[in-house]
Amino acid sequence: MLGAIDGSCIPALVLLESQGQFHNKKQLCTQNVMVVVGFDMKFHYILASWERSAFGSRVLYNAIDNNECPFIIPEEKYYLTNSGYPNIVGFLTPHRGYRYHLSEYNGSGAKPIER
Repeated sequence: MLGAIDGSCIPALVLLESQGQFHNKKQLCTQNVMVVVGFDMKFHYILASWERSAFGSRVLYNAIDNNECPFIIPEEKYYLTNSGYPNIVGFLTPHRGYRYHLSEYNGSGAKPIER
């Protein structure tokens, strides 16, 4: 295993003609950023500039197919992702409906399994 992948929306300055697709629920302009972090605590890859509404899988496929700076996964290695990403070679995604955030256990009566 190499690390983990997740996306986040961060504030952005966007050209006036493109602002509509970057507005979030609070009408602030944000961009969707995919970040790959290794267990060495270093950023391995960052892809920014996607509109707020872009799905994680769409951003990931764009990173893999990027001609200028492709995201390359070494053979027989994988990254942990959340359920917003595809379960394809090189990525380990939890099953849909499976609880994997500790906050999802609060108040449910269920306890996370620690091994």
